[in-house]
Amino acid sequence: MMLRTDSRPEPPSSPRRVLFFTTTLGGGGAESHALRVMNHLDRSRWLPTLAVAKAGGSYEAFLREDVRRVAVSWDRVPSSTGRIALSLVGLRRVIDEEQPHLVCSVMDPPSLVAAATLTTIRRRPRHIVCVQVPPLMDAPRSRFGRYVVLPGIKRLYPRADRIIALSHGVRDELTQIDQRLGESTVVIHNACVDERLQEFSPRDEDGVPRTTRPVIIAAGRLQPEKAFEDLIDAFAILRRRSDAELWILGEGPARASLEERARASGVGGWVKLLGFQKNPHAFMRRATVFALSSLYEGFGNVIVESLACGTPVVATDCPYGPKEILGNEIGGLLVPVRDPAAMANALERVLTDGALRERLRSSGLRRSEAFRASAIAAAYAAEFDRVCG
Repeated sequence: MMLRTDSRPEPPSSPRRVLFFTTTLGGGGAESHALRVMNHLDRSRWLPTLAVAKAGGSYEAFLREDVRRVAVSWDRVPSSTGRIALSLVGLRRVIDEEQPHLVCSVMDPPSLVAAATLTTIRRRPRHIVCVQVPPLMDAPRSRFGRYVVLPGIKRLYPRADRIIALSHGVRDELTQIDQRLGESTVVIHNACVDERLQEFSPRDEDGVPRTTRPVIIAAGRLQPEKAFEDLIDAFAILRRRSDAELWILGEGPARASLEERARASGVGGWVKLLGFQKNPHAFMRRATVFALSSLYEGFGNVIVESLACGTPVVATDCPYGPKEILGNEIGGLLVPVRDPAAMANALERVLTDGALRERLRSSGLRRSEAFRASAIAAAYAAEFDRVCG
Protein backbone atom coordinates (compact mmCIF):
# COMPACT_ATOMS: atom_id res chain seq x y z
CA MET A 1 0.00 0.00 0.00
CA MET A 2 1.51 3.35 -1.03
CA LEU A 3 0.25 6.27 1.01
CA ARG A 4 0.99 9.95 0.82
CA THR A 5 3.63 11.08 3.27
CA ASP A 6 2.48 14.67 3.69
CA SER A 7 0.90 15.60 7.01
CA ARG A 8 -2.77 14.79 7.48
CA PRO A 9 -5.19 17.52 8.58
CA GLU A 10 -6.78 17.10 11.96
CA PRO A 11 -10.19 15.41 11.59
CA PRO A 12 -13.19 17.67 12.21
CA SER A 13 -15.02 17.65 15.52
CA SER A 14 -18.11 16.09 13.90
CA PRO A 15 -18.13 13.40 11.19
CA ARG A 16 -18.39 14.32 7.54
CA ARG A 17 -20.51 12.60 4.90
CA VAL A 18 -19.17 10.50 2.04
CA LEU A 19 -21.37 9.20 -0.77
CA PHE A 20 -20.12 6.00 -2.39
CA PHE A 21 -21.41 5.37 -5.91
CA THR A 22 -21.06 2.19 -7.96
CA THR A 23 -23.01 0.00 -10.37
CA THR A 24 -24.33 -2.56 -7.88
CA LEU A 25 -23.05 -4.01 -4.62
CA GLY A 26 -22.43 -7.57 -5.64
CA GLY A 27 -20.68 -9.97 -7.93
CA GLY A 28 -17.01 -9.05 -7.96
CA GLY A 29 -13.82 -8.02 -6.24
CA ALA A 30 -14.33 -4.28 -6.64
CA GLU A 31 -17.73 -4.53 -4.98
CA SER A 32 -16.34 -6.66 -2.12
CA HIS A 33 -13.67 -4.03 -1.58
CA ALA A 34 -16.22 -1.19 -1.51
CA LEU A 35 -18.34 -3.14 0.98
CA ARG A 36 -15.39 -3.64 3.31
CA VAL A 37 -14.29 -0.02 3.17
CA MET A 38 -17.80 1.25 3.95
CA ASN A 39 -18.24 -1.21 6.80
CA HIS A 40 -14.93 -0.33 8.44
CA LEU A 41 -14.80 3.45 8.02
CA ASP A 42 -14.37 5.25 11.35
CA ARG A 43 -17.85 6.66 11.97
CA SER A 44 -16.47 9.40 14.19
CA ARG A 45 -14.83 10.82 11.05
CA TRP A 46 -16.89 9.71 8.04
CA LEU A 47 -20.54 8.64 7.63
CA PRO A 48 -21.08 6.63 4.43
CA THR A 49 -24.13 6.50 2.15
CA LEU A 50 -24.31 4.09 -0.80
CA ALA A 51 -25.83 4.98 -4.16
CA VAL A 52 -26.11 2.22 -6.78
CA ALA A 53 -27.45 2.08 -10.31
CA LYS A 54 -29.12 -1.25 -9.47
CA ALA A 55 -30.29 -2.30 -6.00
CA GLY A 56 -30.33 -5.85 -4.68
CA GLY A 57 -26.69 -6.82 -5.20
CA SER A 58 -25.55 -10.05 -3.55
CA TYR A 59 -23.33 -8.23 -1.03
CA GLU A 60 -25.96 -5.79 0.26
CA ALA A 61 -26.95 -8.21 3.02
CA PHE A 62 -23.47 -7.81 4.51
CA LEU A 63 -23.52 -3.99 4.57
CA ARG A 64 -23.73 -2.40 8.00
CA GLU A 65 -27.24 -1.30 8.92
CA ASP A 66 -26.20 2.31 9.48
CA VAL A 67 -25.33 2.77 5.78
CA ARG A 68 -28.24 4.33 3.90
CA ARG A 69 -28.75 2.73 0.49
CA VAL A 70 -30.45 4.30 -2.50
CA ALA A 71 -30.89 3.23 -6.12
CA VAL A 72 -30.44 6.06 -8.61
CA SER A 73 -31.54 4.38 -11.86
CA TRP A 74 -34.38 2.14 -13.08
CA ASP A 75 -34.34 -1.63 -12.57
CA ARG A 76 -36.51 -2.16 -15.64
CA VAL A 77 -33.64 -0.99 -17.88
CA PRO A 78 -32.17 -4.32 -19.06
CA SER A 79 -28.50 -3.42 -19.53
CA SER A 80 -26.07 -2.31 -16.83
CA THR A 81 -24.63 0.25 -19.26
CA GLY A 82 -28.07 1.74 -19.76
CA ARG A 83 -28.74 1.89 -16.03
CA ILE A 84 -25.44 3.67 -15.42
CA ALA A 85 -26.13 6.18 -18.20
CA LEU A 86 -29.60 6.89 -16.81
CA SER A 87 -28.34 7.37 -13.25
CA LEU A 88 -27.20 10.97 -13.88
CA VAL A 89 -30.45 12.54 -12.73
CA GLY A 90 -30.89 10.22 -9.76
CA LEU A 91 -27.33 10.74 -8.59
CA ARG A 92 -27.76 14.51 -8.80
CA ARG A 93 -30.90 14.21 -6.69
CA VAL A 94 -29.14 12.15 -4.00
CA ILE A 95 -26.24 14.62 -3.89
CA ASP A 96 -28.71 17.48 -3.43
CA GLU A 97 -30.46 15.58 -0.63
CA GLU A 98 -27.40 14.25 1.19
CA GLN A 99 -25.10 17.24 0.69
CA PRO A 100 -22.03 15.01 1.06
CA HIS A 101 -18.61 16.51 1.61
CA LEU A 102 -17.18 13.89 -0.72
CA VAL A 103 -18.28 11.54 -3.51
CA CYS A 104 -16.24 8.34 -3.81
CA SER A 105 -17.04 6.53 -7.06
CA VAL A 106 -15.94 2.93 -7.59
CA MET A 107 -15.14 1.54 -11.09
CA ASP A 108 -14.91 3.50 -14.31
CA PRO A 109 -18.48 3.75 -15.69
CA PRO A 110 -19.91 4.99 -12.36
CA SER A 111 -16.94 7.33 -11.96
CA LEU A 112 -17.56 8.90 -15.37
CA VAL A 113 -21.21 9.44 -14.48
CA ALA A 114 -20.22 10.94 -11.13
CA ALA A 115 -17.67 13.25 -12.75
CA ALA A 116 -20.21 14.40 -15.36
CA THR A 117 -22.87 14.93 -12.68
CA LEU A 118 -20.55 17.01 -10.54
CA THR A 119 -19.87 19.39 -13.44
CA THR A 120 -23.53 20.47 -13.16
CA ILE A 121 -23.27 21.40 -9.46
CA ARG A 122 -22.11 24.88 -8.60
CA ARG A 123 -20.90 24.11 -5.07
CA ARG A 124 -19.90 20.57 -5.73
CA PRO A 125 -18.52 18.11 -3.18
CA ARG A 126 -15.01 16.80 -3.57
CA HIS A 127 -14.61 13.77 -5.82
CA ILE A 128 -12.38 10.71 -5.45
CA VAL A 129 -12.27 8.16 -8.27
CA CYS A 130 -11.42 4.53 -7.41
CA VAL A 131 -9.93 2.78 -10.45
CA GLN A 132 -10.33 -0.99 -10.15
CA VAL A 133 -9.13 -2.29 -13.54
CA PRO A 134 -6.18 -1.45 -15.83
CA PRO A 135 -7.92 0.89 -18.30
CA LEU A 136 -5.60 0.37 -21.26
CA MET A 137 -6.06 -3.40 -21.02
CA ASP A 138 -9.71 -3.61 -20.06
CA ALA A 139 -11.45 -0.80 -21.97
CA PRO A 140 -10.42 -1.86 -25.52
CA ARG A 141 -12.27 -5.17 -25.05
CA SER A 142 -15.61 -3.55 -25.95
CA ARG A 143 -16.90 -0.74 -28.15
CA PHE A 144 -18.27 0.96 -25.04
CA GLY A 145 -14.82 0.84 -23.48
CA ARG A 146 -13.03 2.10 -26.59
CA TYR A 147 -15.42 4.88 -27.51
CA VAL A 148 -16.87 5.94 -24.14
CA VAL A 149 -14.70 4.85 -21.21
CA LEU A 150 -11.23 5.73 -22.51
CA PRO A 151 -12.23 9.13 -23.95
CA GLY A 152 -14.19 9.80 -20.75
CA ILE A 153 -11.16 9.02 -18.59
CA LYS A 154 -9.04 11.43 -20.61
CA ARG A 155 -11.64 14.18 -20.44
CA LEU A 156 -13.16 13.84 -16.96
CA TYR A 157 -10.65 12.21 -14.63
CA PRO A 158 -8.31 15.23 -14.59
CA ARG A 159 -11.17 17.09 -12.86
CA ALA A 160 -11.23 14.65 -9.93
CA ASP A 161 -9.68 15.80 -6.67
CA ARG A 162 -7.91 12.47 -6.24
CA ILE A 163 -7.66 9.08 -7.93
CA ILE A 164 -7.07 5.92 -5.91
CA ALA A 165 -5.57 3.05 -7.91
CA LEU A 166 -5.59 -0.44 -6.48
CA SER A 167 -2.11 -1.29 -7.76
CA HIS A 168 1.04 0.42 -8.99
CA GLY A 169 0.54 -1.04 -12.45
CA VAL A 170 -2.90 0.57 -12.75
CA ARG A 171 -1.40 3.89 -11.65
CA ASP A 172 1.22 3.53 -14.40
CA GLU A 173 -1.51 3.00 -17.01
CA LEU A 174 -3.29 6.16 -15.87
CA THR A 175 -0.01 8.04 -16.26
CA GLN A 176 0.25 6.73 -19.84
CA ILE A 177 -3.23 8.07 -20.59
CA ASP A 178 -2.46 11.52 -19.17
CA GLN A 179 0.52 12.61 -17.08
CA ARG A 180 -1.82 14.67 -14.89
CA LEU A 181 -3.63 11.51 -13.84
CA GLY A 182 -0.44 9.98 -12.54
CA GLU A 183 0.27 13.10 -10.51
CA SER A 184 -3.14 12.99 -8.81
CA THR A 185 -3.17 9.21 -8.18
CA VAL A 186 -2.25 7.39 -4.98
CA VAL A 187 -2.05 3.62 -4.61
CA ILE A 188 -4.06 1.91 -1.90
CA HIS A 189 -4.43 -1.83 -2.30
CA ASN A 190 -7.88 -3.36 -1.93
CA ALA A 191 -9.46 -4.42 1.36
CA CYS A 192 -9.63 -8.22 1.26
CA VAL A 193 -9.68 -9.54 4.83
CA ASP A 194 -12.54 -8.93 7.24
CA GLU A 195 -14.53 -10.69 9.94
CA ARG A 196 -16.76 -12.42 7.37
CA LEU A 197 -13.73 -14.19 5.96
CA GLN A 198 -12.23 -15.10 9.32
CA GLU A 199 -15.36 -16.15 11.22
CA PHE A 200 -15.96 -19.79 10.41
CA SER A 201 -18.45 -22.44 11.54
CA PRO A 202 -19.14 -26.00 10.35
CA ARG A 203 -22.34 -24.79 8.66
CA ASP A 204 -20.17 -22.78 6.25
CA GLU A 205 -19.19 -26.09 4.66
CA ASP A 206 -22.76 -26.75 3.50
CA GLY A 207 -22.60 -27.10 -0.26
CA VAL A 208 -18.85 -27.81 -0.38
CA PRO A 209 -18.36 -31.07 -2.30
CA ARG A 210 -17.07 -34.03 -0.31
CA THR A 211 -13.90 -35.61 -1.66
CA THR A 212 -10.78 -37.33 -0.40
CA ARG A 213 -8.70 -36.08 -3.32
CA PRO A 214 -6.48 -32.97 -3.29
CA VAL A 215 -8.42 -29.95 -4.55
CA ILE A 216 -7.26 -27.13 -6.81
CA ILE A 217 -9.64 -24.19 -6.66
CA ALA A 218 -10.11 -21.13 -8.86
CA ALA A 219 -12.65 -18.32 -8.72
CA GLY A 220 -13.79 -15.49 -10.94
CA ARG A 221 -16.23 -14.50 -13.63
CA LEU A 222 -16.16 -16.99 -16.50
CA GLN A 223 -14.90 -14.63 -19.18
CA PRO A 224 -11.87 -14.50 -21.51
CA GLU A 225 -9.44 -12.45 -19.42
CA LYS A 226 -9.56 -15.03 -16.61
CA ALA A 227 -8.15 -17.63 -19.05
CA PHE A 228 -9.77 -20.60 -17.32
CA GLU A 229 -9.23 -22.57 -20.52
CA ASP A 230 -5.47 -22.37 -19.82
CA LEU A 231 -6.09 -23.66 -16.31
CA ILE A 232 -8.09 -26.60 -17.66
CA ASP A 233 -5.24 -27.35 -20.09
CA ALA A 234 -2.78 -27.23 -17.18
CA PHE A 235 -5.02 -29.51 -15.15
CA ALA A 236 -5.17 -32.00 -18.04
CA ILE A 237 -1.36 -32.16 -17.97
CA LEU A 238 -1.35 -32.50 -14.18
CA ARG A 239 -3.94 -35.31 -14.14
CA ARG A 240 -1.43 -37.61 -15.85
CA ARG A 241 0.50 -37.68 -12.56
CA SER A 242 -2.00 -36.56 -9.91
CA ASP A 243 -5.47 -37.57 -8.70
CA ALA A 244 -6.46 -33.97 -7.87
CA GLU A 245 -9.80 -32.33 -8.67
CA LEU A 246 -10.32 -28.83 -10.08
CA TRP A 247 -13.15 -26.66 -8.72
CA ILE A 248 -14.00 -23.39 -10.46
CA LEU A 249 -16.30 -20.90 -8.70
CA GLY A 250 -18.14 -18.27 -10.74
CA GLU A 251 -20.57 -17.70 -13.57
CA GLY A 252 -20.24 -16.06 -16.94
CA PRO A 253 -20.52 -16.39 -20.71
CA ALA A 254 -17.66 -18.88 -21.06
CA ARG A 255 -19.30 -21.67 -19.02
CA ALA A 256 -20.35 -23.84 -21.96
CA SER A 257 -17.00 -23.54 -23.72
CA LEU A 258 -15.12 -24.41 -20.51
CA GLU A 259 -17.28 -27.49 -19.94
CA GLU A 260 -16.56 -28.57 -23.51
CA ARG A 261 -12.82 -27.87 -23.03
CA ALA A 262 -12.76 -30.14 -19.98
CA ARG A 263 -14.61 -32.93 -21.81
CA ALA A 264 -12.38 -32.67 -24.87
CA SER A 265 -9.25 -32.76 -22.68
CA GLY A 266 -10.43 -35.95 -20.98
CA VAL A 267 -10.79 -34.37 -17.53
CA GLY A 268 -14.52 -33.60 -17.50
CA GLY A 269 -15.11 -35.98 -14.62
CA TRP A 270 -12.64 -34.14 -12.36
CA VAL A 271 -13.51 -30.53 -13.21
CA LYS A 272 -16.42 -29.04 -11.27
CA LEU A 273 -17.87 -25.68 -12.35
CA LEU A 274 -19.67 -24.81 -9.13
CA GLY A 275 -21.19 -21.45 -10.08
CA PHE A 276 -21.36 -18.29 -7.97
CA GLN A 277 -20.96 -18.97 -4.25
CA LYS A 278 -21.96 -16.49 -1.56
CA ASN A 279 -19.30 -17.93 0.72
CA PRO A 280 -16.31 -18.83 -1.48
CA HIS A 281 -14.02 -18.89 1.57
CA ALA A 282 -15.39 -22.23 2.76
CA PHE A 283 -14.30 -23.69 -0.60
CA MET A 284 -10.90 -21.99 -0.35
CA ARG A 285 -10.31 -23.48 3.11
CA ARG A 286 -11.06 -26.96 1.78
CA ALA A 287 -8.67 -26.58 -1.16
CA THR A 288 -5.03 -27.64 -1.21
CA VAL A 289 -3.99 -24.84 -3.57
CA PHE A 290 -5.65 -21.87 -5.26
CA ALA A 291 -4.92 -21.21 -8.95
CA LEU A 292 -5.22 -17.90 -10.80
CA SER A 293 -4.74 -18.12 -14.57
CA SER A 294 -5.64 -14.55 -15.60
CA LEU A 295 -4.24 -12.65 -18.56
CA TYR A 296 -4.43 -9.48 -16.46
CA GLU A 297 -5.77 -8.27 -13.14
CA GLY A 298 -6.18 -4.89 -11.52
CA PHE A 299 -5.04 -6.45 -8.26
CA GLY A 300 -6.38 -9.93 -7.49
CA ASN A 301 -8.51 -9.89 -4.35
CA VAL A 302 -9.03 -13.64 -4.52
CA ILE A 303 -5.30 -14.20 -4.08
CA VAL A 304 -5.31 -12.39 -0.74
CA GLU A 305 -8.55 -14.06 0.34
CA SER A 306 -7.01 -17.46 -0.35
CA LEU A 307 -3.87 -16.58 1.63
CA ALA A 308 -6.06 -15.46 4.54
CA CYS A 309 -7.80 -18.86 4.40
CA GLY A 310 -4.42 -20.61 4.73
CA THR A 311 -4.44 -21.78 1.12
CA PRO A 312 -1.24 -21.39 -0.96
CA VAL A 313 -1.54 -19.85 -4.42
CA VAL A 314 -0.17 -20.48 -7.89
CA ALA A 315 -0.81 -17.45 -10.12
CA THR A 316 0.18 -16.15 -13.50
CA ASP A 317 2.66 -13.29 -13.33
CA CYS A 318 0.18 -11.12 -15.17
CA PRO A 319 -0.28 -7.35 -15.00
CA TYR A 320 -0.65 -6.11 -12.34
CA GLY A 321 -1.53 -7.49 -8.96
CA PRO A 322 -0.07 -10.97 -8.40
CA LYS A 323 3.58 -9.90 -8.21
CA GLU A 324 2.68 -7.06 -5.80
CA ILE A 325 1.10 -9.65 -3.51
CA LEU A 326 3.24 -12.77 -3.97
CA GLY A 327 6.71 -11.40 -4.80
CA ASN A 328 9.62 -13.56 -3.57
CA GLU A 329 7.34 -16.59 -3.13
CA ILE A 330 5.43 -15.07 -0.20
CA GLY A 331 2.33 -17.22 -0.03
CA GLY A 332 2.53 -18.52 -3.56
CA LEU A 333 4.34 -19.21 -6.82
CA LEU A 334 4.25 -17.15 -10.02
CA VAL A 335 4.25 -18.67 -13.52
CA PRO A 336 4.22 -17.12 -17.01
CA VAL A 337 0.94 -16.13 -18.61
CA ARG A 338 -0.53 -18.61 -21.11
CA ASP A 339 1.89 -21.41 -20.15
CA PRO A 340 -0.20 -24.43 -19.06
CA ALA A 341 2.89 -26.63 -18.66
CA ALA A 342 4.48 -24.18 -16.20
CA MET A 343 1.18 -23.87 -14.34
CA ALA A 344 0.90 -27.68 -14.11
CA ASN A 345 4.46 -27.99 -12.80
CA ALA A 346 3.94 -25.31 -10.13
CA LEU A 347 0.66 -26.86 -9.01
CA GLU A 348 2.36 -30.26 -8.76
CA ARG A 349 5.12 -28.75 -6.59
CA VAL A 350 2.58 -27.39 -4.12
CA LEU A 351 0.50 -30.58 -4.12
CA THR A 352 3.45 -32.92 -3.51
CA ASP A 353 5.94 -30.89 -1.43
CA GLY A 354 4.57 -30.65 2.10
CA ALA A 355 7.41 -28.45 3.36
CA LEU A 356 6.89 -25.95 0.53
CA ARG A 357 3.14 -25.99 1.09
CA GLU A 358 3.55 -25.20 4.79
CA ARG A 359 6.07 -22.43 4.10
CA LEU A 360 3.69 -20.82 1.60
CA ARG A 361 0.75 -21.22 3.96
CA SER A 362 2.55 -19.56 6.89
CA SER A 363 4.00 -16.67 4.87
CA GLY A 364 0.68 -16.19 3.11
CA LEU A 365 -1.22 -15.82 6.37
CA ARG A 366 1.26 -13.13 7.47
CA ARG A 367 1.08 -11.38 4.09
CA SER A 368 -2.72 -11.25 4.15
CA GLU A 369 -2.63 -9.05 7.27
CA ALA A 370 -1.47 -6.12 5.11
CA PHE A 371 -4.87 -6.14 3.37
CA ARG A 372 -7.09 -6.18 6.46
CA ALA A 373 -10.24 -4.10 5.91
CA SER A 374 -9.76 -1.96 9.01
CA ALA A 375 -6.30 -0.84 7.84
CA ILE A 376 -7.39 -0.17 4.26
CA ALA A 377 -10.48 1.77 5.42
CA ALA A 378 -8.21 3.87 7.65
CA ALA A 379 -6.02 4.63 4.63
CA TYR A 380 -9.11 5.68 2.66
CA ALA A 381 -10.28 7.89 5.56
CA ALA A 382 -6.86 9.55 5.67
CA GLU A 383 -7.07 10.29 1.96
CA PHE A 384 -10.61 11.63 2.40
CA ASP A 385 -9.27 13.96 5.11
CA ARG A 386 -6.48 15.22 2.85
CA VAL A 387 -8.84 15.89 -0.05
CA CYS A 388 -11.40 17.73 2.08
CA GLY A 389 -8.83 19.65 4.12
